[in-house]
Amino acid sequence: MKSPQRENGHTDIANELLDFLCSFRIPGECRQVFDTVMRKTWGWQKKEDWIAGVQIAKATGIKKSNVSRGLSKLIKHRLVIKTDNKLKINKDYSEWLPFGVIRSDNKLKVIRSDNKVIKRELGVIKSDNKKLSKERDTKEKKETIQKKGSEEFEYFIKKFNELFNRKFRETAGMLKKYKKRRETFKEKEIIYALGQLSASSWHQGENSRGWRANPGFLLRNDEQVDKWLNTTSKEVEEYKNIKFIGEE
Repeated sequence: MKSPQRENGHTDIANELLDFLCSFRIPGECRQVFDTVMRKTWGWQKKEDWIAGVQIAKATGIKKSNVSRGLSKLIKHRLVIKTDNKLKINKDYSEWLPFGVIRSDNKLKVIRSDNKVIKRELGVIKSDNKKLSKERDTKEKKETIQKKGSEEFEYFIKKFNELFNRKFRETAGMLKKYKKRRETFKEKEIIYALGQLSASSWHQGENSRGWRANPGFLLRNDEQVDKWLNTTSKEVEEYKNIKFIGEE
């Protein structure tokens, strides 16, 4: 029989916000993602945090693609704010845009949970144009990732060799693994995980076998990157401020 106790850990939330949440409808997977962001931030007395999609997928049981979709909706509707790849709950619930919209002429009618309608002047937006725009954005994003992939991978290998004092070269097989990881993680997340890994003396060769990590060790699957991305180390502060390819 389960009997959770507050003294074993709790998440602080203002009653005013909780009261508003009771009347504000959030669709299924979006609500699960919202609750996870709240748990990973306020549950650890943090205002914001760097939360990987894999973490949310593991916590909710939702597929990573659905997590990404749900998070995008939460950001679009202003329930969650993303800044420098960190997520936080937007406590100013007056900015939240209700889910469920009907476009009519030059106005957007937003249906609230109390069936009242909020009208916002937007200009004509056709659903088919929105779909085409989304498809174009997705295609452009994929093309951008492919274009930058080789350059990013070259930087990854260079950084790995610096941190581990090795002389690995780029290979087609390793590049394929890197691109696969990039489908889930941002470049900064992968390099950050690499910094965490390099801070482990055991993986630097200080073990009974003299074994040392290689690039493929980190890139072998998403779980491996996520593990090191969320491992605490005293020697990783410098990696938080690295300027990465494609960032201003």
